Amino acid sequence: MDDMKEFLEDRMSHWVHANGGWLGLLSHCRQIEQDISFKEYLAIFGLVAVIFLVSFFVVKLFAKLGLF
Repeated sequence: MDDMKEFLEDRMSHWVHANGGWLGLLSHCRQIEQDISFKEYLAIFGLVAVIFLVSFFVVKLFAKLGLF
């Protein structure tokens, strides 16, 4: 644990200071925000619709067989 503390204090603190402090570190590590395209929304909607349709037909089949 002491070695890790020493590494962070000796090396990382210099890097953080040289790259704009904690705000620089946050901007360096921040994930890039990605917008969802129309095609991705359409694919998600289609997947949800297929799941609902399959669920509907499975429930209908179970009801027909008397399992519900």
